[in-house]
Amino acid sequence: MFSKIQKRFMNIFRFKNVASTCTNIKAAGEEFKPLKGNELLKEKIRVRQNEIDELATTETTNRKLRNVLLRETIKNQDKETQEQLQRQTEQRSKEKERWMSLEKEAQEENKREMIKHKERNMLLNEQLKALHKETEVQIQRQTEQRRKEKERLIALEKSALEENTREIMKHKQRNLLLSKSMETEKQKKLKKIEEERRMKKKARKKMASPYCQVVEKLDLALNMKEVDSRMVEKEPPCIEDFQLQSFLGEGSFGKVYKAQHRETGKLIALKTLVLHEMNDNYVFKCVALEQRILRLGSERQCLFLSSLVCSFQTEHYMCLGMDYAEGGNLESYLTEGALPLERVRFYSACIVLGLQFLHEHNIAHRDVKPENVLLYGDGYAKLADFGLCQEGMAYDSINMDICGTLPFMAPELLRGHYSRSVDWWALGVTMYILLTGNDPFSGANAEELLGNIITEVPDFSIDVTEDTMLIILNLLEENPGYRLGSGENGAEDVKNSPFFQELDWEALEKKQIQAPFIPENRTTEQREGSLELNPVVDSKPLQKKVQWGVEELFYARSSSSGLET
Repeated sequence: MFSKIQKRFMNIFRFKNVASTCTNIKAAGEEFKPLKGNELLKEKIRVRQNEIDELATTETTNRKLRNVLLRETIKNQDKETQEQLQRQTEQRSKEKERWMSLEKEAQEENKREMIKHKERNMLLNEQLKALHKETEVQIQRQTEQRRKEKERLIALEKSALEENTREIMKHKQRNLLLSKSMETEKQKKLKKIEEERRMKKKARKKMASPYCQVVEKLDLALNMKEVDSRMVEKEPPCIEDFQLQSFLGEGSFGKVYKAQHRETGKLIALKTLVLHEMNDNYVFKCVALEQRILRLGSERQCLFLSSLVCSFQTEHYMCLGMDYAEGGNLESYLTEGALPLERVRFYSACIVLGLQFLHEHNIAHRDVKPENVLLYGDGYAKLADFGLCQEGMAYDSINMDICGTLPFMAPELLRGHYSRSVDWWALGVTMYILLTGNDPFSGANAEELLGNIITEVPDFSIDVTEDTMLIILNLLEENPGYRLGSGENGAEDVKNSPFFQELDWEALEKKQIQAPFIPENRTTEQREGSLELNPVVDSKPLQKKVQWGVEELFYARSSSSGLET
């Protein structure tokens, strides 16, 4: 635009200058015709000077015109820039209003979802209350019916003949069957409602995390479908619910404390594991497996396995609360020498029942030793420390992972090809140590010890009964196919050994036998400062996918755990 205007003005000025110059030349020629010589030259110079002055004037005018045009152009550009900025500002304002509107809509949508969620929960609670009320009414009706029926039966017994009495008894039996059927139906309904309630809780992204899949595989392998994987009805406890009293010891994954529940006064053993170490898949699986086996023993009420009281998470630790063993472990008693035969027989029987429970659930312990056998206040022993267990070990299953404690490892375990019969070998080693106070196999170093385990036979230098020697030798059979307990009957073969001939296994399973020894509080307690869980130095954040898996290990306090008043 500027160039077109400039050209137009230049053409106008050029035309005017040419016309003016021609007029001046013509006038000068007519005026100075009579002039001669120098005067003519001077006149030419003067005319030339006038032309130069006119050209200079023209150039000045053109320059001024260009400046005017340039200022106009800059002014127009500034105006366009301001308009563009104004348009951008308006556009941003509109965009901001649009985003604010979208955010407001999202907030309103969230509020509506929360309201719907609350309404669903309220509706579910109302349904549960209605069902409980209906069930109570039915129970009252049944109670009233039984009372009336009982009165009627008494009246009939006094007045009716023997045949009528038999008919009445048949009718009573039918009522009892009906009552049992109704009670069963009631339990099914309650279970179904609780399952629906559990499923409607906060959605969990299980399939998104391989750590959750580890827990699911463990639940499948341990057949824990009958046991709810998480007690979602109640929140798990927190560390503030417990008072740490003393330090008991330290394991491969963390420390163990003696703790007391503040509300009920119940003592527990609190195992703490550094949380960020569970980012490692192997550590997570070991912790998850131990928690699940402890939980399995607790829910199935196995009296010969250490059981889970609760499990929860703090900022830096994963905590497993277990029942507290007042008598410590069997290894602490070996400092005084060998144990009497009757105590060894009793403790061995407890270990057999614990292993039987594990093997029935296809679990190999793989680390049976006196240190992992706890003695409780009633004198009974329980198996503990399930971090090295292997799930999915059926009768004919084979595993190749080498783990355990070397003096208690069976020869085939050292070779890396073994079944769950390695637990019976470890039981034989444990019985020998409890009876003699010495290891059945020794060596100056690990290689020599390994060779002796494979080739040597234990030395019975002390006086033991024939039945005792026989069961230990049968448990320490090098060939796992001939080892006592390795057959299809498993623990039953061990229980039928002459060594346990006089033992009432049924009474032992119900804890109806008086223990041969009642321990005092033998746990090694070490006071440790303020007895608070200190923050972990250089703690790393827990990965989100690991956090999902950790939450699957939470175990809420329940009536069975003894943490409720």
